[in-house]
Amino acid sequence: MKKILFFLLFAAFLWNGCGRKTILRKYYVIEIPVPADSIILDKPPLTEKTCEILPVSVASPFANERIALRRQTHEITYYLNHRWAVKPDEVITQQIERHLQQQRIFSLATSRFWKLIPDYQLKTEIYQLEAVEENGKLTAHLHIDFSLVDTHSRKVVIYFSANRFEPLPKKNMNLFADALSNLLSRELHTLSQKMTLYFQNSRENQPAEKP
Repeated sequence: MKKILFFLLFAAFLWNGCGRKTILRKYYVIEIPVPADSIILDKPPLTEKTCEILPVSVASPFANERIALRRQTHEITYYLNHRWAVKPDEVITQQIERHLQQQRIFSLATSRFWKLIPDYQLKTEIYQLEAVEENGKLTAHLHIDFSLVDTHSRKVVIYFSANRFEPLPKKNMNLFADALSNLLSRELHTLSQKMTLYFQNSRENQPAEKP
């Protein structure tokens, strides 16, 4: 009798184990493609000034590994099994640093300043980083601000805000992560253009050296 009972319990355990579906938690990354032409890394910087990249500030509803989903104007839920592989503030700070180093605008652009006082500081604020679902369709949404501060005068010399949406061709979280990466890449490109223009004009407005 004990053997029969044990057999029945063991069979029930196997049945429940085989019939239960394994739920996988998937993780996604925000990353900007590295330019194929690495020659840009060898060119001299546009300016000898230095820039400290401050940690990106992300609004609290979007600051952790959970991916936010907005279905109503004031309602946010979170995906259960879709998450960011790295917290948005960390990964976006890394992406900004890599982008500015590739663009060669500053002689030094880094998030790690110790003894050196930088000439400029770049502040980045993210207000929304989310998936928006409407009428059965999914859209990537990024609302981001950039401020370049002159550390000597404490003035903001460059500021711009971007509030961008990119509809997805289908509901797919990998496409969502790719769309957000593209949105970030475009705004960083705009930022580097504004920086280039600013330092080119600053150089042109400098008084000529005496012979």
